[in-house]
Amino acid sequence: MNSVSAQVGIDVCKDHLDVSIDGCKPLRVANSVEGCGELVNRLPAGSVIHLESTGGYERIPRRLLADAGFLVKVHDPFKVRRMAQARARRGKTDALDAKHLALAGPDLLAQQEKSPDREKLCDLSRAIDQLKATAASMRVRAAMPGLDTFVKASFLEVATNLSAQVQAMEKEFARRVKQSPLRLKYELALTVPGVGPCLARVAVCELPEDLCEFTIPQLTSYAGVAPIDDESGKSRKPARIRRGNARLKAALYMPALSCISLQPWAKDLYARLRARGRAHQQAAIAVMRRLLMRILQVLQRGSAWKAEPTP
Repeated sequence: MNSVSAQVGIDVCKDHLDVSIDGCKPLRVANSVEGCGELVNRLPAGSVIHLESTGGYERIPRRLLADAGFLVKVHDPFKVRRMAQARARRGKTDALDAKHLALAGPDLLAQQEKSPDREKLCDLSRAIDQLKATAASMRVRAAMPGLDTFVKASFLEVATNLSAQVQAMEKEFARRVKQSPLRLKYELALTVPGVGPCLARVAVCELPEDLCEFTIPQLTSYAGVAPIDDESGKSRKPARIRRGNARLKAALYMPALSCISLQPWAKDLYARLRARGRAHQQAAIAVMRRLLMRILQVLQRGSAWKAEPTP
């Protein structure tokens, strides 16, 4: 007789977890080491766990349940919600979300899980970008006309301190990445003309770990730099890009502008698109997409950049 694994949906909040086994009435435990330990003892052996990615709050249950021998799958919240709407489930509470994850989880494609080393490097990389943004915000506020002198000095001092911290964190990232399995990818990304340490850092942290599972069009769409068609019948709406991975997209912008000034291929692409009537932003995004394609080429084939034209 074949046994069927129990499907467990877990809706994750900061303080608690709502857990539904095979769509039954959910139970609630604390989102902590103790709460997950209690949950391990209550779940059927061989259960398959379905979680939503919730900005890091799912880390404790994901790690502890996986260590306990359960198969843990993490899903995109947007796809989970769309699946619920497709099944005419319009209500949204923590308990309903847990039940829906238990019922719909087997039909959803799970996200690619990050290795522990990559997850730690990703945390460091995102912290660097957050501190950079905060420092830039402080400088903008300090430039406000008529601002009190003491307040202005305080803003500038905070920005200076944050910039110093960013430099220390960037050195720490460079040290860690050289000792991690991502070292080769980081060094390969740096061989692409126009790619500096900042873009290489974001690319190796934000791109999927196993790039061979995806095509280049899928990955450029993931980054938010690939136009998506919107046509139906006689309706022909302009192709638009979606948000994608905001961190990767932001990291591509300044290098792309630099390429437009310094790289012949980018100058030519930008000029041709502008001559066709494209706006500056549209042409710049096309250069961002081409730059990302070059990075993906060297990462997928595992060898340094060669000076041949990108198709």
